[in-house]
Amino acid sequence: MKNFYKLHINMREEHWINNQLESGAITWEKRDQMYLFSNDNYQVTNDDFKLLGLPSVDDSADVDLQDKKIYRFPKLTLPRQKVDLLKETYNCKVIRDIDKADIAIVSLKLFDTILERTWTSSISCYETYTIIKYLKEQGLLSDGAILKLQEFLQEADKGCRVDFKLQKDWAMNGQPHEPEINALEKYIEDNELKNMDGHSDWLLPKKSYDAFHNLMSSKCQLVLDITIGNIIDSELAVIENTKYNEVEAMLLSNDIENRTLAVEMLANCNIEKSFDVVSSLYFWHYDWFKSSSNWNSVNVKALRARLKDYEGNHNTSGIYSFNSYLTTLGKDRKLTRFAVDKTRNKLMNTLMNSLVGKDSDVFKVDINNLYIADKIESMIDE
Repeated sequence: MKNFYKLHINMREEHWINNQLESGAITWEKRDQMYLFSNDNYQVTNDDFKLLGLPSVDDSADVDLQDKKIYRFPKLTLPRQKVDLLKETYNCKVIRDIDKADIAIVSLKLFDTILERTWTSSISCYETYTIIKYLKEQGLLSDGAILKLQEFLQEADKGCRVDFKLQKDWAMNGQPHEPEINALEKYIEDNELKNMDGHSDWLLPKKSYDAFHNLMSSKCQLVLDITIGNIIDSELAVIENTKYNEVEAMLLSNDIENRTLAVEMLANCNIEKSFDVVSSLYFWHYDWFKSSSNWNSVNVKALRARLKDYEGNHNTSGIYSFNSYLTTLGKDRKLTRFAVDKTRNKLMNTLMNSLVGKDSDVFKVDINNLYIADKIESMIDE
C-alpha cells in the first residue's frame, strides 16, 4: 500500500497574475485512502487477489477440507445449505474466530465493497516533481505557488501516488495563457508523465482499513467461495448451453410435472458451471419456477438463495430487464459469450423487432449491429 495525495493546479485565467500562477491555483491534500494498484479492469479479479498477497487456490484438488475449522467472510455466494453439506461430507466445523481457523472462505465480491475504483490513474511522486520542476523553470509559478508546492513535496513521501490534475477553461481559444498551457501538456505527453494506458487506480478507503487488515493478517489459508462451491458440486452434472432450449421447453410446459422436473434438474446441477443457463432461465421465467410443486424443497431453496439477485418478474417491453441481467452477471463475474448472445437475440426478437427489426416499416437494425458496451465486453469470461 502507498500513501495517496491530491494535487490540482488550476490554470484558469483568474489564477494568473503577472503571467504567473498565484498561490490559490495550487490545492493539495493527503487523502484518507491508500493506493493499492492500477489496471484496466472494472472489477477486482483473481489475479488482483494474488497481487495483494492473498493466495487463493483455484484447483479444488489442492484444497484439503477434511476435519478443518472454517471461517466465513461476509458477501459469499455460497448458500448455507451448501456449507451444511460441506460440514457433513468433510467433517468441517464453521467457527467465528478467524485466528483459530484452518481455512477462511472469501469472495471477490467482498473486495468490491472494500476497495474503490477511480476513473483516472494517479502518477508517481517523481513524475509529479518533474512537472513542478518544469513549471518553475519556465517561470510560471509565483513565490506563493512555489511555497505551496514546496510544502507538498516536503509532506509527500517518495513512494506515494498522486492524483494530479490540470484544471483549465473549457474554451481556451484566444486565452492569454493558452500557449503556456499547451506547452505544459505537450511536455507531460512527450515525457510520459501521465497514465498512458487508460488504467484506473484501486484504492483502500479509511472505512475499510480494519476489514483489509483482517484479510492481510490472516494466518489461515484463504480460499475463494467459487472454489468451495466447485468442490461441493464436483460430482453434479453440468447443463451445457446446447441444452438451454430443451430445458426451457420443459420449464414452460403446461404440465406441472414437467415444470417440477425441470426445476429439480436445475436445482441439482453444478450451478456455478451451468450459471449462464440456470440464471437466464430463472431471470426470464421466475413465475414458472414458482409454479412448480417443489418450489419450497430444500434443494430449490438453495438454488433460490444463490439466484437471489435474479428473482422477480422481468418483462421484455423495455430495455431495463436486458440491461439488468447482463450487468448482474457481470457483477457476479459470470458473464459469458453465450449469455450475451442469448440476451442480444432475445432483445432483437422481442423489444426491437417491431421498432427497428425485421417487422419495422422504416428503420432497420440487424443482430450483427447490436453489440454491448466496452465496459460489459471486458467482463466476459471467455
